[in-house]
Amino acid sequence: MKYVLSAILIFMVTAGLSYAQTKDLPIKLDKPDKAEKTSKKERPREKRSKKYSRMLNSLVVSSSRFVSDENQKAELIKIRDEYVFSLFEKENEYRKANSQILKSLSNADFNASKVKKEFTKTQALLSAIFDEYLEGLSALRKVIGNDNYNSLFTMAKGKDKRPKTDGEKKKDQEGSKKAGKEAR
Repeated sequence: MKYVLSAILIFMVTAGLSYAQTKDLPIKLDKPDKAEKTSKKERPREKRSKKYSRMLNSLVVSSSRFVSDENQKAELIKIRDEYVFSLFEKENEYRKANSQILKSLSNADFNASKVKKEFTKTQALLSAIFDEYLEGLSALRKVIGNDNYNSLFTMAKGKDKRPKTDGEKKKDQEGSKKAGKEAR
């Protein structure tokens, strides 16, 4: 009797699972297909190729805390329009030129002198990008001042230097005592 009941139970479970798997689910059209999504390998490359424009833009946005005058805010917007957008365009041009080099090298019959010319072009673009980034930083420093400029970089690094309160000092001491006891 046990064998008959167990056989019926196994048959019912198998039939239930196979029926559940063949059931069609509604298609959601608002989600993009997997083929349209960028792969994880492409995302860091995109971020890396627009490095200086992103850094300068984040510094300009962060420096808006130090500015209270409308003229200075207008100058910050001018810096963003003048330097960040042109950096962005130059970085795109650099990325395209670099990919062109890799495409030409993938062919077996590439011309070495042509590749060298393209390589010198990318190096000149990289030099121009860095020069413009430095010009943007110096313009930003003129607008917000030297003291605010220094504190802007300590904030950007996450090293906001403020003295610890007495409560924080006690917590650090208690934490180090507990870690010492656990190590024993």
